[in-house]
Amino acid sequence: MSYRFTIFPSTLNKQDILSKRISLSPSDYREIKMPICKIPLRKLLKKYRTGKSIGSATYMPHSQYRFLKTANISSSLLIDETVIEFCKMSTKAVKPCDGSILVAKDGGGQGLGECCIYESRPGVIDYISDGILCLEFENDADRNYVFGILKSRHFKEYIDSATPGGSTLRHSKLLTLDYPIPWSEDTEKRQTISELVGRLLDNERTKKAMFRDTINDMVNDIILCG
Repeated sequence: MSYRFTIFPSTLNKQDILSKRISLSPSDYREIKMPICKIPLRKLLKKYRTGKSIGSATYMPHSQYRFLKTANISSSLLIDETVIEFCKMSTKAVKPCDGSILVAKDGGGQGLGECCIYESRPGVIDYISDGILCLEFENDADRNYVFGILKSRHFKEYIDSATPGGSTLRHSKLLTLDYPIPWSEDTEKRQTISELVGRLLDNERTKKAMFRDTINDMVNDIILCG
């Protein structure tokens, strides 16, 4: 069953317009249904950081340093590595923490608010762009629960409503940190979501590893056998 959490008012009076954004755009008066029990996302974090731009002169055809952008964050649970940009080493660039959640804080269309789990790879050093927000947690249980919620339609509608419009590329800045995470007093419900997310992550890791091994085997065959 598909739910919508956005409420569009059928009428507006003068006071509604003056008390909010003083806008004539109907989308600026959307409201989101809020959870009965909630907690601000920032209170569940160990730490957060935002990426930085590295400059066009830093890019190169291939290296051990990769520069991850919002395009690498899709509907998948893990980083999308089908299109990767490489760069030089940078002391000013921001490295994501292994196991953190990456959120696209800038984007257009359906890209705004997309998120994934970042997992480091041996021999590879990653940096994140200024359009990415990196969320770190004390433990996997809390991270998996929050990740499951951020993958929901409620979060996407929330961030879409809270982020100012007016351009193709929209910037939510740090609005994600204020997102009211649904926090049921029933710990079993939260634990169930966390465990299900953990299983889904395991499945995607397995598929990703199988795909990578298959490609490597095919490349090796071409190199050795022609």
